[in-house]
Amino acid sequence: MGLIRALIGIVVTILIAGFAALNRERVPVTWNPLEFDVTLELPLYAIILACTVFGFVIGGFSVWVNLSGVRKERRRQKKEIKILEKEVAKLRDDKFQPKPHMPAPDMFQALPPQ
Repeated sequence: MGLIRALIGIVVTILIAGFAALNRERVPVTWNPLEFDVTLELPLYAIILACTVFGFVIGGFSVWVNLSGVRKERRRQKKEIKILEKEVAKLRDDKFQPKPHMPAPDMFQALPPQ
């Protein structure tokens, strides 16, 4: 599994490096659409990679927020499992404890002795 992960990482790194090498042109970026004098020239690969990373972070955050209910339910279930495991252990201990001797019940009390 580690070898596959390493190979995929190497391939992705080569693709990103190739993309960056082929897209080195500087592109003007306007940060404020009302004032056109405020422009910044950045390499195209930096803009695209920054947008990709930003989208990845926003996507991860939205998944994390959407799964908060699942995490809450899982915590509740873990607490319940601990409680039930303690109860099972207690019942096992009680089952194997010697009980005081109980006298045998008279089975046929209604019949006269013979």
